[in-house]
Amino acid sequence: MTFRGNDLNLKNPIRACKVVRTFLINVRNTNADVIHAHWGSLLGFLTVIAAPKRVPTVLTLRGSDVNKAVSENWLDNTLRRYLSRYAVSRASFCIFVSSQLYDSCSKYLKNFEVIPDGTPLEIFRPESKEVARNLLDWSHENSYIIFYCGGRPADKNLILAMESIELLRKKIKSLEFIVIENNLSQKTIATMLAAADALLFTSLSEGSPNIVREAIACGCPVVSVRVGDVEKWVDLSRAGQICQYDAECLSSALGKVIEERQIANSSIALEYSVQKTTERILDVYLNLESSNGR
Repeated sequence: MTFRGNDLNLKNPIRACKVVRTFLINVRNTNADVIHAHWGSLLGFLTVIAAPKRVPTVLTLRGSDVNKAVSENWLDNTLRRYLSRYAVSRASFCIFVSSQLYDSCSKYLKNFEVIPDGTPLEIFRPESKEVARNLLDWSHENSYIIFYCGGRPADKNLILAMESIELLRKKIKSLEFIVIENNLSQKTIATMLAAADALLFTSLSEGSPNIVREAIACGCPVVSVRVGDVEKWVDLSRAGQICQYDAECLSSALGKVIEERQIANSSIALEYSVQKTTERILDVYLNLESSNGR
């Protein structure tokens, strides 16, 4: 069954109530062996209150369902995080996409495991920078820095990113700063990451950001602030750098990556491939069914 947050548009409360009612009925009457909510907040809450006692529930927490968001009003933010924590206390098993996330939920936890989202390595893979730039019609003389905004410039801290780039432009004149949104295909983003010199990441709060792992899978170095589990992947990639929330540090790190022509160790992406993640989640299901006497 499918349930999306944008189905609950309060401008149409009657439709929103119908969506919730249908979802609750479907969960209550399910014949499933395991029910898995791939988000906290309202989805997780509705799932755990509706699930039959005989059916184990799995909840995946991804970051924005438990972290504070500066772009969100206080009431919505507080309610979203409260619903997530309640869902955590009721779920049979919780999956966190990064170890940093379960700290805020630890006192509510029963059983949990850290499993990052799977990255499709048939799309995000190493590619010649020259070939990728030809496909995009990018200059071979310029340096390119990618920044993922995702429609949330405040949460992604675009201001700090732009400050870092302005400092870097004093040293590198032929510098292109590419801000990407959610309106591009995965294939296009993969080509851009393969063609770029680095990914700049300055987000204020995260779980395990997909774009960071996707960049590394493409061989693109990551220069980032210390947020979520980014430091783990940057260290394993043997490229890029972790900085404080400081424009000078970020600018200097980007300059070093460009000067040294660093390439991330893309082989570590095997740790978070779709296949690897799927196998680990299936193990969770099987263990729950076994402990439930099925």
